[in-house]
Amino acid sequence: MRVLVEVEIATDEVGEDEELIYEKKEFFLLHWGLDYTLIEMEEGRRIAANFTVAICEDYETGQILCFRPEQLKIIGREIKK
Repeated sequence: MRVLVEVEIATDEVGEDEELIYEKKEFFLLHWGLDYTLIEMEEGRRIAANFTVAICEDYETGQILCFRPEQLKIIGREIKK
């Protein structure tokens, strides 16, 4: 079984008030992972930080993308064929 999720993704289009336009797309949630980044602090110091990411596969194209957990909305399950 695969978990089917919905994600709102910003498009390249801009609305009337210069706001970004979002579209909803469906993805399969494949796995959870970690994303590492360096945060710049005062006096030139850097601190390493990690964030949980959802590794997802586009339902239509199969493209693999990563999202933050709060971006996902679980909409169902599909039995793997």
